[in-house]
Amino acid sequence: MQMPTDLDEKGINQRILKISEVTNSEVVETAFSEIKLKKPCPKCNENSLERYAEVFSSKEYVPIMPLYFCNGCKSKSYHLTDSYLEYLIENNRSLFSEEELLALGSDRNAFVSEVREYIIRMFASQKVMCIR
Repeated sequence: MQMPTDLDEKGINQRILKISEVTNSEVVETAFSEIKLKKPCPKCNENSLERYAEVFSSKEYVPIMPLYFCNGCKSKSYHLTDSYLEYLIENNRSLFSEEELLALGSDRNAFVSEVREYIIRMFASQKVMCIR
């Protein structure tokens, strides 16, 4: 997937508003502070998960998968809600083949489950656990 390289502030704000609309969230402007997740680490069970920022070192790439780093055991993990996964699928239809789109149309729940399984296997091969 080709990541956009020319997002300006207006483009970023439009994406934020669209994601907040889809996830039924409120957008609140504040000064930046570390993003902490109020869930336990899937490896050590400590509540010390922070957004993994190393991937932001390049202005050319902004990840769409929320990755987190545990300050306790130093492991990486990811967090993906069902609604966000469905949003990603719907808004990236061009990445799927005609056969996959037919599968999505005939049994949406099965297709979303299959995509989730692919994601689980991909991250498991990299030793990145899912945050529940």
